[in-house]
Amino acid sequence: MTACNELAAFLESSGYRHTRLRLETTGDYDPRDSEWNYSDIPHLNVVHTQVDGVSLYQTRTHLQTINLQRVAPFLRVPVAVFMEHQHASSHDYAFVILWVVVIVQTEHSPHEKGCRTQTTYRFFYQGILGWILARLAKLATKKNYEILMREDLPMRWQRGRLRRKGCRFTHDRQDLIGFTDTTDISQANVDARAMPVPSRSFEFQISSPRGSRELEEILIRI
Repeated sequence: MTACNELAAFLESSGYRHTRLRLETTGDYDPRDSEWNYSDIPHLNVVHTQVDGVSLYQTRTHLQTINLQRVAPFLRVPVAVFMEHQHASSHDYAFVILWVVVIVQTEHSPHEKGCRTQTTYRFFYQGILGWILARLAKLATKKNYEILMREDLPMRWQRGRLRRKGCRFTHDRQDLIGFTDTTDISQANVDARAMPVPSRSFEFQISSPRGSRELEEILIRI
C-alpha cells in the first residue's frame, strides 16, 4: 500500500468524506513520455505559469515540494505537495489546500492513439464548510488541469515525434523514471543515432505574419 492510500484510509477512519474527479488526456506519444513528464522536476518553474515551487526533499521514488499555486490573478497560495512514484505506470501525490486534503493518482497506460494519462482526484472534507470548499476546489482543479495540459502536452508530443524519427531515450531501459533521474540535465538522455539525417537542402517560404508552421524535417516549430 502506498503512503497516499494509507492517508486516504486514515482520513476515512477519522470521519472524512470525499468527492471524486477523474480527468484524462490521450496523445500520440509513449506511456514512458507521460511518466517522464510527471517525474521531471526541472520543468516546473520553466514551463508552468500557474505554479512555482522548490524541492525540499527528493529521492528516486519520493519528492516533497513547497509550491505557490496561483488561485486568482493576484493571489498565490502555498501548498506542500508529497509525491511518490513506486511503479512506472503511476504517480501518487497528496496535498492540503484551504482545509481540503487532496489525494491524487495519475496512471500512464497504452492507448490506441499512443498513451492515455488518467488522473483521479479525491477531495477529502468534513462538515458543511468543507463540503463547499471541496466543491470549489473541484471546479478550480478542472480549470487548472486545462492550463497544465496546454503547457505539458507539447513536451510529450515532441518526445513522440522524436520516437517516430527513430530516437530512443536511455531512461526507457530503467524500471521507472525517478525524480532524481531527471534533475541532472547535463546527462544525455536522447539517443539519435538511428534518426535519419536529411541528405538534401531545403527551403521554406513563410509569408504569413501570424500563426505557426511545423518544419518536420528539422523538428522545429516557427
